[in-house]
Amino acid sequence: MKTSNIRSTRRLLRPFVVAISLAGLVSQLAAQSNPDREIELDRVLSTLLRYTEDGKTEPLRGDEEVPRLRVSLNGVVRHLAASPGLAFKPSRVVDGDPEETARFFIQDNRSLLGIVSGNVVMQPLLTRSMPTRTHVRLQQTYSGVPVFAGQSSVQLNNAFGVEFLSADLSLEVNGLDADPTWTTPDISAEQAAVMVSAATKELGDAAFEMSTPTLMIFDPAVLDETGPVRLVWEIRVQSEEDAELNWRWFIDAKSGEVAQRYPMTHSALNRQVSDSSNTTAWPGTLVRAEGDPATGTGDVDSMYLFLGQTYNFFNNNHNIDSFNGLGAALLGTVRYCPSITNCPWGNAQWTGTRMRFGNGYATDDVTAHEFTHAVTEFSSGLVYANVSGAINESLSDIWGEFVDLSNASGNDAAGVRWDMGEDLPGGRLRNMQDPTVANDPDRLGSSLYVPSTNDPKTSNDFGGVHSNSGVNNKLCYLLVDGDTFNGQVVTGMGIAAVADLYFEANVNLLTSGANWTDLFEALRQAAVNIGWNAAQRNNLYRACRAVEIASPENIYVNNGIAFCLIKNGRKDCNFILGGPYKTVSQGAGGAHPGDRLYIRGGSYSEAVTFKEITTVRAYDGTAYIGN
Repeated sequence: MKTSNIRSTRRLLRPFVVAISLAGLVSQLAAQSNPDREIELDRVLSTLLRYTEDGKTEPLRGDEEVPRLRVSLNGVVRHLAASPGLAFKPSRVVDGDPEETARFFIQDNRSLLGIVSGNVVMQPLLTRSMPTRTHVRLQQTYSGVPVFAGQSSVQLNNAFGVEFLSADLSLEVNGLDADPTWTTPDISAEQAAVMVSAATKELGDAAFEMSTPTLMIFDPAVLDETGPVRLVWEIRVQSEEDAELNWRWFIDAKSGEVAQRYPMTHSALNRQVSDSSNTTAWPGTLVRAEGDPATGTGDVDSMYLFLGQTYNFFNNNHNIDSFNGLGAALLGTVRYCPSITNCPWGNAQWTGTRMRFGNGYATDDVTAHEFTHAVTEFSSGLVYANVSGAINESLSDIWGEFVDLSNASGNDAAGVRWDMGEDLPGGRLRNMQDPTVANDPDRLGSSLYVPSTNDPKTSNDFGGVHSNSGVNNKLCYLLVDGDTFNGQVVTGMGIAAVADLYFEANVNLLTSGANWTDLFEALRQAAVNIGWNAAQRNNLYRACRAVEIASPENIYVNNGIAFCLIKNGRKDCNFILGGPYKTVSQGAGGAHPGDRLYIRGGSYSEAVTFKEITTVRAYDGTAYIGN
């Protein structure tokens, strides 16, 4: 701890632990005043209570127990989380119905989330019940039309208290009320289908199927892209013969233009292994089903083995039956060639229905990589473009290596420990310990980081999904093995603990349009959910700081301010964005490793426990701490 112009007559220093608070997370830019939002914020914060094991509530034990809050530049709440053991008590609790309770919680605090229009309704989308909590994901709709990737995630304890809220919603739909015909398409579903069919035929001559067109609202801002909000027809194309045709199309329902498209094919125990024998035959000939003896064909038997190892890793460590949790058959094709001129094929893909591998690509880490794409599709549904796509790719790399490092197959020597694809014919694809050796970024500020694009396509790697995965790959390596990186010392925690962390985030907390900030908040909440202690959560924060998805903050303490609704360490009081802590203890509890704590001149008669390595300074005079 560094000090400057501070006199303390009583200091109490104890082992460093992490505190979950909202310190420094709120935007430092002013937001426009919104009376409705201010009233809602006051109301929801006043419902923060301590929940006992039997589900009863009791008042907080100290005013230092503030929630973790992240507000966007326009004053809209993106993330809200209570400290462990605490929760926000909803004004309407529907016994036995977590979906309705979660929906009412959002409805009753709609202005807080930027929901202004009465035509905006949140509908339950996916629910997962756990022994001590329930996760409800809700879909944003406007006039009954779903908003693509507009979702919120609500975590409830067993008494239906709200422990965590993450919202990635379209705000632009609030301005649509002026045109009551806005959700009426000028292009019919049939016309949109014809357009997608024609566009798909230009990409290839393989047979394909199309989903029934679904009317949606596409707001690029939800996915951190730019452009106008549009009414679109969403159509999914699926080809069993050519996975390169598998796209999710969005056709402007007013003009007929292609508003956007995202790939549904992601490259890189009921087993059914087929063999294309280095031809274009698809899906090949079924040569080994569950329980069948070895065939003697290397790729076939390797595929069978590694599918089993991957299934067992997820089943044993995460208690799910296959990638969808419902025992789906594991379909794989080996020695596949997409064309005569591209044979043997040097790639592997999850096509949306099965995994396929080129000659020699049925390795342990690549198999687990593709399996994890299926897990992600059936859980968070991360859109395969830009940041959400990079997180998607990284999660597949992570479990690819977890399976690789946990089995007895392949080359696990120290020199290739974190190589993705070290057993492939052409050697490794990426390195998670040092992504830069493959020209991938290891932190957000790296010069190798690929900027997001409004036109994700194969030629730009859909916004750098394979390259930018290096950021989270590096984070995973730091957490598992430990290392010193970018000024942060991270302690290794092992594969089992880190696998639990990422699984909880992917399956229960991330929404489909997640960005790096969403990942950071999801990992922080996941650490709480799986029972990581304070030191472990502290270690997670240091690792996130190292890869720059979290950053140090200036935190302020000022006992001279009579009242500020939110105490979050902000220097000046703003009703929406917060204000300074009233006590040094609050400031110390809200600090993360490396943060700077500024204490306004005056007397603070309290015993202080500094829980983090913190730079402490006084401002506007001398600060006296203690009796």
